[in-house]
Amino acid sequence: MPSKRHTSEQIITKLREAEVHLSQGMTIPLMCKKLGIHQQTYYKWRREYGVVVQRFYSRQVPSESRAWHSRQLVLRPRFLLS
Repeated sequence: MPSKRHTSEQIITKLREAEVHLSQGMTIPLMCKKLGIHQQTYYKWRREYGVVVQRFYSRQVPSESRAWHSRQLVLRPRFLLS
């Protein structure tokens, strides 16, 4: 049986679906079976593409980013600012 190849868009879509299923209380083995993927594939995709999915769902990234930069300006020594 030939192995399946998924495009990046398909992987991100499946990871989004996985997050929805998991938030509804579904277990990882059952969720993987429903999506038609192996558990190891899910963990591999989550490691490789998880950041993309989290950035898509995160609405607080810009404010956190601004807060981080302002803290860095305060904590940075004066001679490094010039």
